Amino acid sequence: MSVAPAQPRPRQRRGLPPRTLRTRRRCQAGPGAAALRSPGRQRQPHGAGTDTADALKRSLTLPDETLDAALGTAPIAGASPAGENARYDPDYEALEAEVKKMESLTGEVVAWPRVVDLGKKLLAEKTKDLLVSGYLGMAMLQTQGYGGLASAISVTRDLLRNFWDNLFPELKRMRARVTAVQWLNDRVANAINNRGQAVEQDREGLEKCAVAVKELNEIVGEKFTDERPDLGALSRAITDKMGQLAGAESAPQAGSETMEGQTEQAAPVASGGGGGAIKTRADAFRRLQEVANWLKRNDPHSPVAMLVQRAVAWGNLSLEQVLTELIRNSDVRDRVFEELGVKKQEPAAE
Repeated sequence: MSVAPAQPRPRQRRGLPPRTLRTRRRCQAGPGAAALRSPGRQRQPHGAGTDTADALKRSLTLPDETLDAALGTAPIAGASPAGENARYDPDYEALEAEVKKMESLTGEVVAWPRVVDLGKKLLAEKTKDLLVSGYLGMAMLQTQGYGGLASAISVTRDLLRNFWDNLFPELKRMRARVTAVQWLNDRVANAINNRGQAVEQDREGLEKCAVAVKELNEIVGEKFTDERPDLGALSRAITDKMGQLAGAESAPQAGSETMEGQTEQAAPVASGGGGGAIKTRADAFRRLQEVANWLKRNDPHSPVAMLVQRAVAWGNLSLEQVLTELIRNSDVRDRVFEELGVKKQEPAAE
C-alpha cells in the first residue's frame, strides 16, 4: 500500500496566522488591484443614491451663523405655498415643548440648537408659521448672537411679505398673528436686555439687527391694519446695546494722563450688569440673573439659586401665567382667578 507524499505546507511568517497574511497581502495589493476586479463585484458607496437628500438634511441640522433667506421666500412643495397648519405635527410639538422650558420654574435649560434645527425644518418643509419664526429668532440669538438674530428677523419680514394670504396663523385669526409677532418683540427684547455688555465684535450684528427691525416694522405697518404688533421694545433693546458701544468709545481709557500730567481713572461704563445704580426694570432683572448664575456656580446645593431664577422667570409672565404655573388644578385655578379678579385669556382657536 503506497502512501501519498505529504503536500508541502504554505510558508507563513512567524507569529502571524494564515488569515492575517491573506489580509495583509490584499491590503498591499495597491490601488491597481481594484481595477482588476470585474465590474459586477465593485462595491457602490453606501447610500450613494441619497447624496442630495443627505446634503439637504445636513443643511438643516448643522448650526449656521445666519439663516438661509429662502426660509422666508421659497414656497413649500405641494398645493399650498405656505404648507399646512403644523400645530399637531410631532416636530412642532417638540419645538413648543422645548421653548416652554423658558417658563420652567425648576430651571430647565432650553436646548437652543435643537430649536434652530426644528424651526428650520418646519419652515423649509412643512409650514410658513409666524410663531415658528419667532422661536427661531430667539434661538438664533442664543446660539449665533446678533448676526443670527438679524437673519431670523429678516425671515419673519419675508414671511409677511411673501405669504401674507396663506401664512399661519390663518388670515382670519388676525389676533393670533399679532400675538405671534409680539412674542418675538417681547421675548427677544428681554433676552437682549439680559445679555452682557456689548463689545466691538457685536457691532456688525447689532447694525444688521437695527436694519432688520426697521424693515420688519415697515412691513408690519403695511400688512396689519386695525391691530398691529408693537416692535418698540425690540428696537429700544438693540439701540441700547449700540449705545453701549458708543459709550465705550467715548469713555477715557484707564490710566490715561491728563494735561496736568496726573493720571485719570476711566469712568465706569454703564452696562446694566455688575456695579452701578439700577435705573430700569430690565437692569433689576439683569442683576437678579447675575445673582442666580453666581449662586449656581458657587453654591450649587442651595435652593436659593433656583428661587432667584424663578423670580426672573416670573418677571416675564403675566399674573395669569404665574398662577397657571403654580396651580395645576384648573378648577382651583379658576376660583382663584375669580377671587382676584384676573381675566382669563381665551386660548386662540386653531
